[in-house]
Amino acid sequence: MAFTVGGRRISGRVSGRFAVMVLAMLFCFCGAPAEAQDWVPELQPPAAGTFFTADEAIVIVIPDEVAAGAAVQLAIELDEFDVTALLHQEGGRLILDPPEPLATGEHRLRLVEYGADGSIIERGAWMFEVRDGEALREISASANNGVTCSIAWPATT
Repeated sequence: MAFTVGGRRISGRVSGRFAVMVLAMLFCFCGAPAEAQDWVPELQPPAAGTFFTADEAIVIVIPDEVAAGAAVQLAIELDEFDVTALLHQEGGRLILDPPEPLATGEHRLRLVEYGADGSIIERGAWMFEVRDGEALREISASANNGVTCSIAWPATT
């Protein structure tokens, strides 16, 4: 068997054992079910654009194949507490609707998958900020009330 690499011809024999290993690896990577393959969830952006409000639902989007797979066991942690029982699923969306408003400040959200062998695979981890929307509106409104800017140019003759 011969290959050309960088304009150079390389030849040699490929053993049957090596060919079987390559085919087995291809089968493992290409033929594995979706839940066994790597997948990456996405945290849906907050409605305000850059921060969550205290009573806003948090949505994680997962691939449809994973959402449909009954073999995948997922758990979610908010600030290192398991809040999986508070989740509900709508298609490919996991929705965490906190029973009480979240405290203002930084929060950590983590999505993990429990493997059949007992392993724990972290599928996603996010830091997000919760702000009090009413306080921000009041601050920005009062900051804009008294600003006056005037520019005077010297007269030219």
